[in-house]
Amino acid sequence: MALLVLGLNVGKLADTPNQAELYPQYSAWLVTAALVSLAGLLSGMALLWRGKKTPAVLALALSALVAAQIGLSGYNTVARERSAKHIAEAIRAEAKPDVPFYSVLTYEQTLPFYLKRTFTLVQFQDEMAYGIKQEPQRYIPTLAEFSGVWEAQPRALAIMQTHAYPQLQQLGIPMQIIFEDRQHIVVKKP
Repeated sequence: MALLVLGLNVGKLADTPNQAELYPQYSAWLVTAALVSLAGLLSGMALLWRGKKTPAVLALALSALVAAQIGLSGYNTVARERSAKHIAEAIRAEAKPDVPFYSVLTYEQTLPFYLKRTFTLVQFQDEMAYGIKQEPQRYIPTLAEFSGVWEAQPRALAIMQTHAYPQLQQLGIPMQIIFEDRQHIVVKKP
């Protein structure tokens, strides 16, 4: 029942425009999983009422397995929200190892994995604070300092959330968008 309620209301849990688009798609999968689980529970109870313990346990176990598989398979509808693989695929030609890459006001955790490289964080520490203390050269504390570093580079890339892009534009940082979705923008130095 809890899964059914969650499935019917998952869209209300969205925090970002991307989530608002994807979560309702996942809802159908969760509702289906909940109904399969509920059908297995009711079948198991009916079989148990008739004294058929083994078929009751099998009905319950099989429905739980199928419900879990449906729920997990449906998660692919929101995988784009949790992974930067699509970003990496779109910018791979630009993200050469010798081109500096900056993560501005955010850190998209899966992108370094897919690009097989490290980034320099700009005005963002969060859980990376310990690592920044170990490698302070991989951190730029302010957007103003970043502007100078960016200008000094012959080529460079940066990723940011869409709401951060106007802040960099206001600073007059020259940028060319090479990737954009509802949540992220990747720019290169023109």
